[in-house]
Amino acid sequence: MNTLFTNRDLAVGLGVAALFVVMGTFLFGYSMETLDVKAEDLGIEAEALFPSPFPEYVIPGMESDATNLLLGLVSTLLVFGVAWGVLKALAK
Repeated sequence: MNTLFTNRDLAVGLGVAALFVVMGTFLFGYSMETLDVKAEDLGIEAEALFPSPFPEYVIPGMESDATNLLLGLVSTLLVFGVAWGVLKALAK
């Protein structure tokens, strides 16, 4: 059976994705509010189209870097799982 990806390809891809999550959490996570700050500087006010379950993208009580890292890794695995399921469904 000819497969599109080998186990090594998948492991490398997940490793690179995990590296991006770590970089995003610790190196770039502190500049997440730049658009909000610039909008405030310009006097622009936002109006939500739909109510947000997590205003300001923060889950109350979960503001630490370790929690953000864990949520990023879990989200990455969740997206991988969904993509893997779609790939398997389309392969049939």
